[in-house]
Parts: sequence; C-alpha cells; structure tokens
Amino acid sequence: MIKSTTTLISRIKLIILIYLFSYSITPVCFGQNQQNWLKVGEKSTNFYEIKNTFMQDNATKLANFIGTKADTLLNEIGEESEENRDLIKFQRWAEWYEPRIFESKGDLSIITQKEYEARSKSAKGKRINTTAFSASWTLLGPVNQTNNMSGNGRVNNIRIDPTNTNILYACTPASQLFKSINGGTSWTSISNGILATGVTDVAIDPTAPNTLYAVTGDGDQAIYHPYSSGVFKSTDGGTTWSATGLSYVQRNGIGLTSIIINPTTPSIIIVGGTNGIFRSIDGGTSFTKTSSQATRDLVFNPNNPTIVFAGSKYGGSFLRSADGGVTWAQITAGLPSSGAIRYAIDVSPANPNYVYAMATNNSYNLLGFYRSTDGGLTFTSMSTTPNIPGGQGWYNLAVAADPLTANTVYAAGIDIYKSIDGGINWINLTNVYSNPAANTHSDVHDLTFAGTSTLYITNDGGVYKTTNAGNSWTNVSSNLSIAQPYAVGLSATNSNLIISGHQDNGTNLTSDLVNWKQIFGADGMIAFIDRTDDNIIYGSMQNGGLFKSTNGGTNFSIFTNGFFGGYWVTPYIQDPVTANIVYAGGDKVYKSTAGAAWTAISPYFSSVRWIDIARNNNQIIYASSYSSQSNQYILYKTVNGGTTWTNLPNLPLGGILHVHIDVNDSNTIYVSMASYNGNSVYRSTDAGATWALWSTGLPNLPVSTVVTQLGSPGEVYCGTDLGVYYRNNGATSWTAFTTGLPPIPVRDLEIFYPTGKLRAATFGRGIWESPLNLQPCNQNSQFAMPSGTSNLTICKNTIASLSAACATGAIKWYDAIGTILLFTGSPLNSPNLSTNITYKVRCDDGTCPSNFIDINVTVNPIPPVPNVQNNTTIVVGENIMLTSTGCLNNNGNYTQWYKSADNSPVTMPVSPTLLTNYFAKCIETNNSVACAGAKSGDVEVSLGDIISIITGNWENGSIWNVGRVPLSTDFVLIGVNHTVTVTTDGATAKKILYRSNAKINLGNNTAKLKLGN
Repeated sequence: MIKSTTTLISRIKLIILIYLFSYSITPVCFGQNQQNWLKVGEKSTNFYEIKNTFMQDNATKLANFIGTKADTLLNEIGEESEENRDLIKFQRWAEWYEPRIFESKGDLSIITQKEYEARSKSAKGKRINTTAFSASWTLLGPVNQTNNMSGNGRVNNIRIDPTNTNILYACTPASQLFKSINGGTSWTSISNGILATGVTDVAIDPTAPNTLYAVTGDGDQAIYHPYSSGVFKSTDGGTTWSATGLSYVQRNGIGLTSIIINPTTPSIIIVGGTNGIFRSIDGGTSFTKTSSQATRDLVFNPNNPTIVFAGSKYGGSFLRSADGGVTWAQITAGLPSSGAIRYAIDVSPANPNYVYAMATNNSYNLLGFYRSTDGGLTFTSMSTTPNIPGGQGWYNLAVAADPLTANTVYAAGIDIYKSIDGGINWINLTNVYSNPAANTHSDVHDLTFAGTSTLYITNDGGVYKTTNAGNSWTNVSSNLSIAQPYAVGLSATNSNLIISGHQDNGTNLTSDLVNWKQIFGADGMIAFIDRTDDNIIYGSMQNGGLFKSTNGGTNFSIFTNGFFGGYWVTPYIQDPVTANIVYAGGDKVYKSTAGAAWTAISPYFSSVRWIDIARNNNQIIYASSYSSQSNQYILYKTVNGGTTWTNLPNLPLGGILHVHIDVNDSNTIYVSMASYNGNSVYRSTDAGATWALWSTGLPNLPVSTVVTQLGSPGEVYCGTDLGVYYRNNGATSWTAFTTGLPPIPVRDLEIFYPTGKLRAATFGRGIWESPLNLQPCNQNSQFAMPSGTSNLTICKNTIASLSAACATGAIKWYDAIGTILLFTGSPLNSPNLSTNITYKVRCDDGTCPSNFIDINVTVNPIPPVPNVQNNTTIVVGENIMLTSTGCLNNNGNYTQWYKSADNSPVTMPVSPTLLTNYFAKCIETNNSVACAGAKSGDVEVSLGDIISIITGNWENGSIWNVGRVPLSTDFVLIGVNHTVTVTTDGATAKKILYRSNAKINLGNNTAKLKLGN
C-alpha cells in the first residue's frame, strides 16, 4: 500500500528510470540547460536519434517531472512549470510522431512528404471520395473563454495591414492563416489553396493590401516538424492562393521562417529560412538565394529599405545588407565572437540608426542584449540579465522597438520585458508564472506594433494586445479557432455540456457552447462526463495526471493513488456497464471502483496507449500497448475482466492509434493505425482472431479514431489526418464526410445521440459537430426489442421458420448486416439453406425502430449415403441383423433402417414373414438436431419354405411340411431339436438353416448332401 505521496513519487521515479535503462539510454546528468537534442534535431531526420539524445540530456529530469506532477499541475492554470518547459515540448512532439514513424523505421522525411502529397490533393479539390451523405460541419469552439489567460492555441506571428490597422493576420503552425477585419473581435480562416497545415509568417503589399505572401510551415520549431511547402501568394485578400517561385516539397526539410516586402518597391520580397535568405524582384514569380545563413528575423530600415537586417535562427550571425538584400555582410563589431546561436532583432522607427539585437547562447538562455546607434554597423552590449529567453530561445524569441521613443524597447521569451533605457534595465510586464492577473499566456513568439500605441503579441495562447505600454493586456483571440484538443467528452443528455483537453491550453468546459472555462491547466488530455451524472467529471493531464470532480467541474481532486506509468496521453475511460468504475492505462491496465485507489488488472504491458470495453459486457476489454525496447505495438484482450489476457498476434504490425469495439456487436473490432501506405484501419468480426484491411477509400494518412453508431445498421465514422470519413458495414469503401470541415487532423469522435450529432476534436481547429448520416432515435422512446426469438439449427437444404413478437410496431427481418429488409411479419420462412446464416429482427413503426436482435441459423451438413449388404434369404421366424458401412455410429450419430414399402423405420434385427425390401440412412446429430442423409439401395430379404417337422430320414417326404423331399431350389430349415439323416447321395437344397439343437447326419459312406444349384 502507498503510505505517502513521497513514497508514491519515489516509486514512479524508479519505474521511469528502469524504463530509460531498458531503452538502452543512460540517464546522464548534464548541466541544467544542456540541450544536445536540439542540435541533433536541427539536422537529423531520424526520430530515434533525436529521441535518444533527448533522453540522454533529460532522463533524470524527466523522471522527476513525471513523478511529482500530480501534486503540482492541478493548480497550473494555463502554464507548464518553468523548469519543465523543454520536457513538455519534446513530449508533445514525440507523442505525435512515435506511432507515425513505425512504417518508415524512424525516417521523418518520408512521412512528412506523404502528408504533403495527401494535403496537396485536398487543397487542389481532389479530396479522396468526394463528400456525400449529410455532413454539415459547424464550429462549436472554444472561441470564447471566460478565464482567458490560457487562450486557445499557438500563434507564431501577427501581421497588420499597413493601410488599415483593423485588418490583422494571425499565422498559426497547426491551423493555417486567419484574418480579422475588426481588430481581432472575430476571425476567419483564409487558407484555401495553401498546401500546408501551418503558416508561420505573412507579408502585405503596402501599395495593394489585398496582395499577400504566406510562408508555410512552422518557423519556430527546432526539431523535425511539418516543414515548409514554400511561399504562397494571394491577390484577393486571402480568398484564394497559388504557389510562388519559392516552392518545396516538405521532404526537402526546409523550414521557412520569415518574409518582408520592400515598402517602396513591393515587387522586392525577401524570405528567410533554415537554408538561407531568398530574394524576389518580380513579386514572387522567381527567387534568388542571396545567403546561406539560417535566418529567423528579417527587418528593413524603415527610412531606407536598401538597408536590411537578418538575425540567425542558429549559427550565431547578425547580417546587414546595404543593397536591398542582394548581398549580405556579417556584423561582428560589439557582438559576441562566439557562443551565439539565435538573434531576435528590430529597428527603431523613431530613429532607424537604433538597431536592437538579442542573442541566445548554446543553451538558449540570454547571451546578451545589444544596441547599435549607427545603423547596425557596430553594437554595444546593454545587458546580460534578466534571462529573457528562459532556456527556450530555440522556440520563441522576439524584440520590438517602440515607434515613438528610440530608447524604449520590448523583448520577449517566456515573459514580456520592457526597457526605457535602451536595454540596460528591464521590467517584467507579465510574470505569467507568478502573476495570474497578467492575463496572458507564456512563450511569446512575436511583438508587433500597430500604429504608435498598440502592441500586439502572439504566444502559445493566441493573440493579445496592450494599448497602455504593457500595463494591461486584452485577449483578441477569443474567436480564433486554433485549439488543439486531444479528446472531447460529452454529457449523455445535455447537448451544451462539453469538456475537452487541449495541448498547452488546459482542460476546457462549456455548458452553453458559447463560453468556455479552463478548469485546470497544463496540457489537457482525455476528459469525459459521467454518463449517469453530469456533476461527475473526469479529466487528465500529461503523463497520467488523473483528476475527478463531483460538483460539475468547480473543484477537482487528484485521482492517482495506486496508478503508475501514464503516457503523455493516458488512456482514461468509464465502464459502459457500471458507471462508478473507471479504467486508465499506465504500465498496466488499472481499474478504480467508486473512487477507490487504482488496482492493476493486467500484467506489465510497458506503456498502455488505448483501452476500450464492450458496451454490454464489461468483462471484454481490449488494450493496446507500446514497447520502447522492441518499438512494437501490441494488442491485448481479456474476456474475464482482466483475470487473464491474451495477445492477438494476427493483427498486422503497425503504429496503433485507437481500438474500438463495435457498440452493436462486441465481436467486431476496429483498430486504426498511423499508416501512410493505405493500412490505416483493420477490422475483425471474430473478436480479434482474424483481421481484414478495411481502408479502401481513405487517404493514405493515419487514422486516429473510429466510432460506431449505436442502434444503426452498421454506421461507422473515422477521424483521419485530413478530416472525417464515413462508411456503412455493407459498403465497399469509405467516403469523405467533410462538408464544412477544415482539412485538419481529427483525434477524437463522439456521438451525442439525443440530437443525432457527431462531434469531432480537431487538432488545430477546436471542436466541431455535424448531423449524423443516419439520425438515431431518442433512446428513451425507442421501441422494446422483439420477444419470442431464439437461435435455430436445421438440416442442410431445408427451410428455417423463425418467429418473433412485437408489443408495438411491425416485425421486420433484415440481412446479417442490417441493411436489406427481407420480410415483415412472423414467421420468416427462409429459402432452403445450405450454410449458416444470421438474420436481424426488430420492431419498427417507421419512426423509431428498436435495436436489432440477431437470430443465428446453424445448418447441419448432410450425412453420407451408407454402403449396405447384398440381398439375403431367411425362413419364416428367423431374425436377421442387416449391416452397412459409411455411417458414424457414436455420440448421437447412427444408422437407421427403413422398410422400402412404406419408409417406416425398423430396428435390428428384423424377422419378416414375407419377402421384404429394406434401405438405410446415416443419421448425424449436431446442436441436438438430427439430420438424415440420402437413402441407400434396397436389401431384399426373401424367405425359405421347406421345414422339417419331425426327426427322420431326408428321403422321407413325410418329415417335411410340404410333404415332399427338398429340391435344389428350396430353402430348408431343420426344426428345433430335430435330427435329419441323409441315407443316399441324391439329397439337395439351395440353403439350409438350423434352429437350436438341430442336426444333419450322414447315414453311411455313400450318403451325400449337395447345396446350391
């Protein structure tokens, strides 16, 4: 038993360290800010190489983080703890890619290219299997948070129309590009035609503001991510987009980061990226590479655009161009000669000779803040504290000079700082970890002024602004749909009550579909609402931080006693039969009843990734797990509530993302995988014994979730990395179910039955809903299911007569899938059946049918035809046992003889008094039903007619019943205790039969008896 929280933490740490050692990773204790994994990630395309380096850098730190989080994260509204930022950011990245690199054996470039190809088809209007049926998606949120400190999601940059400061463009790494025409009050996605999930920067033509240039990808990631597909151009304010002359496939591994337009000659465009600086003089038709320096920031001198500045993304260089970006010179005077990695830069509009540069060191902390007063030719170190980047300058770093005062400058990393003396002294304007009233999110990516007094910032929560020099902040991203929910949980009865867990933006709850409240912070994971009581709510955070509320989410309590080894997204599920039982997946499958401590119900499974339980039988549980030692995903099953588990080895290998038991049939199982080769969904109809690939019609992208519709005739939906697809069990392929839905990854699907809505957690655009293709009935008013039904066993090639009764509505019979109506009424008389078959029956008045009942008809085989003996002859009164071969004669199987004249059955032996024909059939019994085979040929039994009636000589006709001596054609019977003596050599008979104690003697040496003709 766990005696204390300290003991619990120690055990968790030990488990994690054992895991790291088993993974062949040494938990080396580097310096606090050692980040070798970032350096590897800048160039490597191998997932395992990056992961191994991270583990070497952070093994002990990771163990401490996971071991202590349950006591601290509950109170972290909106923010991860400062000391664990890199651990969290890495795990977010690894959770996404680990299953996705299974097929490529760790090669990230292969899957990135395949994602790009699939999205290209979508953006060009070639989405696989054009949307059909009744999809009509609408956004539910979150777009309005009542405690909006956390925000909605990450925004990399904010850009302002130079001719109208109410027109804003928000560049997001996972949700593409958004536009506001009212200063951020509302936002609209303008990404049609952009071939990437992310847009990291945008530039606006100052002379024609409807002309936009969008840089795709995520310029703020240092490790491998969905890279850029180039620069796209719009001439209609973002309604449509087309590729420019700077175009890539994502497998090229190019990370574009920034773009600027010459304010006086807007046909000149400069783009920065990880592979250098590029320049166009024809509005993007063509580009020329002008530097090989990996670049993050680009800035024109506002008074003289022939002077351009560039700050490195890595490589530690500050560049200056005096010819509009044609050539570049590295500036070293006053800047560090070594140790610099990234530069964030800006030029003062108040005095363009004032140029500011903030440099990070190789641990991504502050190396120094520098200022030039001669137009960027020489610099002076202004300060080396405070540590503005906070160890994550690789991820977010920004500088903005005040438009009116040259000595006033803003700098941002985790927080936003302000200096009024050119960078010598700083004040922290936000203090997000110690000042919740700051009302902003951490991790600031961009600082941009609109006019002279409004400063916009972007961070991992969205877009914020200040109009009073940072004294207060306003969230202007409340209608920006950029949330990245891992999962969505629904009330069983209240359409407005939804809970969802979001990456970096906590767990969010709404009760009106308008206002969303963050109920706890960090990374929100799987959350759900008790199906029987809306006041009971379950939530979770990263690595198994499990929580429970009994008052509708007002308060939560830690719910981890006895639970170990939770993954980044920990499986967490309510028992479908007994409401007060919940399950969670860690190093094992765990179970808790009525809020008691967790108890393991499985052996060690390494890392459980998904759990599902049969809707009507909580003894049937499936669990998928991942072994870091073998890099294999394994599917397990129990049919006795966890007492014993079996591995299901026939499932093809793959990166398992989801396991779903059909809610209408617990023998039907769906497994979705992270496949880019068309192997994304497998289906079993025999409880996992065998599997069939079930991916026809899907894009060659991972499928994160599958859901089946209760009470439907085989309705199935899945969430892919490109949206939602639909299929009926009777169909041969999937069809896109995407009308109105952005082409974005869907990580979870849930059905709200009272209104017939399918709800989707999209990883980048929040929670959406659409009417189901087939509307369900209100379960409370649904008819009772048929009565009087039972399974049936029949013999092959006979008719099955099936009965059912309905209290209300008509009795309707369907095929095994439930899609074809066969008959209305009772009984259903089948055609002659030769194989087993299943019929579905339900009660239906045409408005709200009952659920189906399956009736299984088992067809017994026809036994073989027996081989019977030859014809034979007996005499009256004699018994005979007829014989045959070919029939089974055991366990209810036997040979049955019949009289040929009337087909009446007889038992052996028989004793006919007349010439009689008989035939035989093989009878075999299965499921207590006996079936007869075809009949054999006849066996004729004829009778002999000469009988000795007294003892005497053969030659004496008086001893025979016919009064004469037998002939050679006669059948002779010697009676009981009779002795017949042959005295001559002329005695003949065809056949002689004997009764008890009967004898034939030869009276002398010449006496003979000849038998036969």
